[in-house]
Amino acid sequence: MSDVPVEIKIAGRIYPLRVAAADEKFLRQAEKAIEKRIQQWTQNAGTRDAQDRLAMILLTGWVDMLKENQSRDTKLSFLDTKLKSLAKTLQAVDEK
Repeated sequence: MSDVPVEIKIAGRIYPLRVAAADEKFLRQAEKAIEKRIQQWTQNAGTRDAQDRLAMILLTGWVDMLKENQSRDTKLSFLDTKLKSLAKTLQAVDEK
């Protein structure tokens, strides 16, 4: 795959990038999500400073991601325990 030029606008600034064509749609989704969060922080928190808004968006985004990772890890651990238990049960049945 070849890289394509993409311009992403965040908080009124344009950032020219070169990305894999397959990644462009994800950049566009991120751009929209970031702009939406900027609007939310401006309206709800009254934060006028662009750097403050971006810092809070970054912080809350990381917190959300860490929560999701922890939830995923908990689910994977639960599934791992269940699969091991099932494997032991099947092994016991097989040995009979």
